[in-house]
Amino acid sequence: EKENVKIHILQSPDTLNTLSGTGKKGFNRVWWDFDVKSVTEIKMRTKPNGGEWMTLGRDRSRPSPFTLGYQAHRVMPGTYSVVLEVGDESLSETINIIKDPNSPSSIEDIQKQHEFMVQLHADIDQSAKMVNNLEALRRQLYDLKEMVKLQNSDPEVLDAISSMDSTFFRSGR
Repeated sequence: EKENVKIHILQSPDTLNTLSGTGKKGFNRVWWDFDVKSVTEIKMRTKPNGGEWMTLGRDRSRPSPFTLGYQAHRVMPGTYSVVLEVGDESLSETINIIKDPNSPSSIEDIQKQHEFMVQLHADIDQSAKMVNNLEALRRQLYDLKEMVKLQNSDPEVLDAISSMDSTFFRSGR
């Protein structure tokens, strides 16, 4: 029987990453690449202008036509807690990540780079969430437009919906 297995990497009070295990009996291996959790994935909920021929997936989304080029950054040398959760039970252990002895960077340099990467991560994540929110609003407008067409409503209503979509589209660029 498979149980829900999660491994949380923490630096109090923050959870930096969560890994999933298989839940199979016996020996299992999970690999952590010292990265924090990835930024939010962008999901497009509408077809692009001129792309009416494109199809949306089962969840009414399509892959983003661009990648952010960045997913996550590595943690700093330091002490971290690793919590293994299997079902309702949990075990905790402390690990110490040391600086690469072959790295020419000082701890101060690594700290400055890390602070920059933390801010960059937050900015990219916030941008992705804004794109997702705009796409969700545009999807709702498209659905509303289809409902209004089915009811043969006033053309001014359709024009107002199109105008709103155009405003969202411009603000999303």
